[in-house]
Amino acid sequence: GRGTLYRHFADRTELALAVLEADVADLGRRTDEQGDDPAVFFWFLDRLAEDMIRNAGLAGLVRNVRSPDALTPLRQSLMEAGAASLKRAQAAGLVREDMRPMDIRLIATLLGAGFQGADAAEREAVSLRTREIILDGLKPREEAF
Repeated sequence: GRGTLYRHFADRTELALAVLEADVADLGRRTDEQGDDPAVFFWFLDRLAEDMIRNAGLAGLVRNVRSPDALTPLRQSLMEAGAASLKRAQAAGLVREDMRPMDIRLIATLLGAGFQGADAAEREAVSLRTREIILDGLKPREEAF
C-alpha cells in the first residue's frame, strides 16, 4: 500500500527516479544482449525513445527534483547503457566520430522534448520526428577543407 511505498521512498519524485533508474538498467542489459552488431546503437535509441514515451509522466515528476545531484546516477546509467554500442557504431563508420557517451544524455533530452501536456499519440509523433532528425545528425560528415 501507500505506507509501504513511503517507507522506502521519501516522495513521489524519489519513487519516479527509482523506476526510471530500473528502466535504464534494464535497457542497458537488453542492449548488451543484442550482441556486437554495430547497428545495435540505433536499436538502443529506438528502445530509449519507446521507454521515454511510456514514462513521460514519471519524467515530468523528476524534472522537479530538489537536488540536481539526485539525477547523477540516472544520467550515468544512461550513458553507460549506450556507450559500448555507440563505440561499435562509430568504429563501423555508422556514427560520427565526435559523439561521446555524454551525448546520449543530450539525445535523451531531445527525445523527451515536447512531451509535456501531450497525449500518447502526440508523444509518439513527436518522438518519431525527433528520432529522424537525431539519426540524420548522427551520420558521419565529410570533413570541410
